[in-house]
Amino acid sequence: MRVASSSGGDQRLTLSEAQVEQVVREGYGLNVVSQRRLGGEVDLNVWIKTDGATEFLLKVSRGTMSPPLLWQEKVHTHLAEVAPELPVPRLIAGQSGAKMLPIEISGDPLVVRLLSWMPGRMLADIPELPDHLLFELGAIAARMTEALASLDVEEDLDESHLWDIRKAREAVDAALPFVSDPMDRAAVSQLMRRFDQVLGDLRDLPAGVVHQDLNDFNVLAAPDPSGRLVITGVIDVNDSLLTVRVAELAIAVAYAMLRQSDPLGAAASVVAGFNSVVRLDPAEIRVIFPLAGARLCVNAATWRRRTTESSHPYGEDRMRHTWPTLHQLAEITTAEAERRLGSACGAAVSHSQNPEV
Repeated sequence: MRVASSSGGDQRLTLSEAQVEQVVREGYGLNVVSQRRLGGEVDLNVWIKTDGATEFLLKVSRGTMSPPLLWQEKVHTHLAEVAPELPVPRLIAGQSGAKMLPIEISGDPLVVRLLSWMPGRMLADIPELPDHLLFELGAIAARMTEALASLDVEEDLDESHLWDIRKAREAVDAALPFVSDPMDRAAVSQLMRRFDQVLGDLRDLPAGVVHQDLNDFNVLAAPDPSGRLVITGVIDVNDSLLTVRVAELAIAVAYAMLRQSDPLGAAASVVAGFNSVVRLDPAEIRVIFPLAGARLCVNAATWRRRTTESSHPYGEDRMRHTWPTLHQLAEITTAEAERRLGSACGAAVSHSQNPEV
């Protein structure tokens, strides 16, 4: 599909409202009556409503049908087939039957995807997450892990990226020079020491395909008919990869601790929810807190670097609550974290004896 270019020569990844309407009409046979730009790190994301009052998410990616995009399609298709009850978006086939549509604007190749719309508010917009919602978050993370365990992965798949939790040390070291505040640097250094101490243990833990980005911008919640908050959506499989299984839980724990008066208590609720579906062994429990802390260090340092190099409102939102939480976590010993997280699973965990951590 060739889409008419917009005037102005803007080189950013963007489509005008008229171009969005054209893409959706020609690609999917739907008429857009309303649309709204959404945030995003890489892709252009647009909420649309059609004349049938159905809502969708339009995602536009720069480039061609690359292996990462084909992998994302595979993850979406697998989840739809094996876990239709999970609240994850479904890829909508175009009029050609394809779920990813190549288009061209001013000679630049783009790939378009249309997904079902997930209702609800981002967890990032809910100031204090109730325990029952945190427990549900952990349970859904475990159900995602179970569903993705049966995904066929090519033997030569060895994909990684900046947010791969195994690469946290490399990501933090690259961004730390942009963190100038001494207290911020001290918190990062403390938490990354804990990560370094468990990194070697990861190779012996169960592995699997994980969503790998259950952050508070990617999980949605809304009141049920009784007014009780429930998880209504898990979005964005862009970072999914084959890695250590407990990464799924550690990342969910990391972002669940943001904005919470008792971050370790919030972590324990998520861990209990996960353990109610997928039983954690003591070796996995021991690494959760160090991995969660390292993930937040990557988040804070990476977005500090990006916002220093260029204005990035999305980045400001992503790290606004992270730095205060990092300072809180640096004051919690690994022994205390292991005790509380182990207790949440009804498991006895041998605690770290290193007084420094």
